[in-house]
Amino acid sequence: MSVVLVGEQIPSVPVDFQRRLAAFDKDLYVVWHKSPYSKQPGRWKIERCIRHFGGKEHSHVCERVYILMCEDADGTPKPLGEWVLDELRAGRQRWEALGGDTERGVRNALAESNRVEQELQAKREAASEDMIKYNQKDKRFQFNKLIDLIARHDMRPNK
Repeated sequence: MSVVLVGEQIPSVPVDFQRRLAAFDKDLYVVWHKSPYSKQPGRWKIERCIRHFGGKEHSHVCERVYILMCEDADGTPKPLGEWVLDELRAGRQRWEALGGDTERGVRNALAESNRVEQELQAKREAASEDMIKYNQKDKRFQFNKLIDLIARHDMRPNK
C-alpha cells in the first residue's frame, strides 16, 4: 500500500539559508506561500514573528507580519538566495534612516507611506485624464461604441 499525496508538494527550506537568515535576524521566518485564489505557482515568503506563541521555536502559531515575497518584478517566483538577504539589509537601512523602532520612526514611516500613495494616486489620475482626452479626440468614444455594437450583434453589411 502506498501513500498518495494530494496537492502541491511543499519544498523544504535549505538549511544553509535558514542558518544565514537566523544570523541576520532571529525573528525572521520562511514560509511557502500558495494563494488559493490564484493559479500561479507557490513562492517563498519571509515573515517576522511579532508575538511568540509556539514554545522556544517559531511555528505556525506565532503571530507574524509579512516582510518580503520572493518574486521578481513580474511576479515570477525566485529561489531563496543571497539576494533575499540583500533585500532585507536594504529594508533595514531604509527603516533605520526613518528613525527605526522609535515613535519618530513610525511617524516618519507612515508619512513616507502616505507620500508614496499620494504620488501613485496622482499618476493614476493623470493616466485616467490622458485616456479620457484620447478617447474624446476625433469622437473616438462613439467610434468604439459603434465597433462594440457591431461586434456584439453581427451587424456586418450584406450578410
